[in-house]
Amino acid sequence: MEPLLSPIVTLDKLKLSPWRELTELCDSYGYFVKKNYKMKGETFQVVLKVQLNDVLLVEDGFDRSVKAAKEKAASLLLKKLEKRGMVYSRGSSKRKENPDLIVSSSLLELANEDLSGAETEKQQKKRKIQSPERVGGIQSPSASPLRSPPAIEAINMRKGGPRTTLNELCKRVHWPSPSFQAIETKSRTPIELIEDGEIRTGFNSFVSEIILNVPGFGVIECTGEARADKKRSFDSAAVAALYELEKHGLLIIGDSN
Repeated sequence: MEPLLSPIVTLDKLKLSPWRELTELCDSYGYFVKKNYKMKGETFQVVLKVQLNDVLLVEDGFDRSVKAAKEKAASLLLKKLEKRGMVYSRGSSKRKENPDLIVSSSLLELANEDLSGAETEKQQKKRKIQSPERVGGIQSPSASPLRSPPAIEAINMRKGGPRTTLNELCKRVHWPSPSFQAIETKSRTPIELIEDGEIRTGFNSFVSEIILNVPGFGVIECTGEARADKKRSFDSAAVAALYELEKHGLLIIGDSN
């Protein structure tokens, strides 16, 4: 039976379509693929866009079917991404480190702080904006920030709500999705943390930093407040980033009332 079945296809040998490969590759780096199509005579034109931190990549494909035109455009984009060192690796769904962003070392300082006492100045929210002329050592695009900033409803403060709000915003305006880095602090004595107006006591806490690249503006870095749960520390950092965007006129946040 083996000659009849050969070559035997396994997951590592299975070849994906260009579109599937493109979406999985971009997802691993936190980039969104934006597509639109229009009819030109009897031919479809599909335009695909991928906003990287330093440049917007655009390719189009033409064919008598939307699917075939999309595959052609995806194939061209994959070649451009490959030139930038972004190569698809099957079976690796974990998000890869973004080479265009510089991760701040401020979290290492926060990790050494004693969180058992009153909140200090270093434990409070820290917001840092990098100059739009230079982003992670790469010249940022000359495009200006959004002329008409997007608007969102009041931030959902339930667990996971701030991260979902920020991720949906990035997808809508075609920004790279944010990256998070958490530092855990362990203590032999109980640590008191205030979450949702309640005091929680534990022996470990998490402080997270979020890094968000806004094309045409620069890199926004925010540090959230200490939380007993890692995911909630991500939410705290996401809230800080959302308010920082509003502060710089890049976002309109609705009234909670």
